[in-house]
Amino acid sequence: VVITTTSFYPDRNEIMTVSNVQQGDIVEFTDRVVYQHYGGIQIFADSVDNESYTVDERAYVANLSRTIVIQADSSSLDDETGAHVMIMSGGEAYVDGVEFFRVGQKALHGRYPFHWHRVGNVS
Repeated sequence: VVITTTSFYPDRNEIMTVSNVQQGDIVEFTDRVVYQHYGGIQIFADSVDNESYTVDERAYVANLSRTIVIQADSSSLDDETGAHVMIMSGGEAYVDGVEFFRVGQKALHGRYPFHWHRVGNVS
């Protein structure tokens, strides 16, 4: 996993190896972290405009070893009907770091490997 910096120093991200997970929420690493990583939310009151502001300062943790693969089984090569992902109108999706393998359905209109169906602006 990578634990992002919570300081003003951009080079204080740390790559760690998980050695054990206890009860689903306690994670142990093979080594100690080198830098402190803050994990809190702060609320600041502004007496001028009588508002309060929340600052989320928790470090991000990302799994670097998880591979997401969307694929059809090997028999899809025979009839050329691979996997198909469709996001429908009104749906939302964020796709990053996904491998698509044996996808798309030959000669079937609208059965692309990844299909944003009438979603509109997808930027």
